[in-house]
Amino acid sequence: MDSTLYWLWLAEALGSGCRLAGRLLEEYPDLAELYGRVKAGRNPPEYLSARARDFMQAVAPAQMAGLKKRWTLYNNWLAHNGIDPVSVDDVDMVFTVALPIDEAQIVSMVCTLKNAGLVDDQTLLSLLWFVKDPAEAVENMKQQKQENQQQYMDSFAAKAEDKADEKGQSADQEQQDKEKDV
Repeated sequence: MDSTLYWLWLAEALGSGCRLAGRLLEEYPDLAELYGRVKAGRNPPEYLSARARDFMQAVAPAQMAGLKKRWTLYNNWLAHNGIDPVSVDDVDMVFTVALPIDEAQIVSMVCTLKNAGLVDDQTLLSLLWFVKDPAEAVENMKQQKQENQQQYMDSFAAKAEDKADEKGQSADQEQQDKEKDV
């Protein structure tokens, strides 16, 4: 079957702006394999929405031929207007987030989970839209924590040395005062 139909099937199943499309494509780079898995009776990944899972199970890529026909009509319009048509094979399907993100709710959820200690840091960071590489961020956090601990220990040691110097100076001062009194 034409690979374009698998792409159209997936695009229709996930809908515009699916945030999990990248994860799905990393897990299943061959969409025919994903389709085969679904049609063999295995459920689509649980992290997808119920609508997407239902669509994947109910609709076959061959039924997406209507979308391919629309692409052909679009190419005819391009050709009619003097523009070179674009082959379906030349099109890269790109999934982008088209829905607004409730940033405050996501941050609140991450903070709640962090405070409860239910989820590891890397998973929590992967929920934040502005963190590109959660593993790197966790390593940076560990390094920063070590540096902060070292700075704290250094400042604590410096204070201890200052007190020792002050005690030494006050002991010297007391000794000098005793010698004057004698």
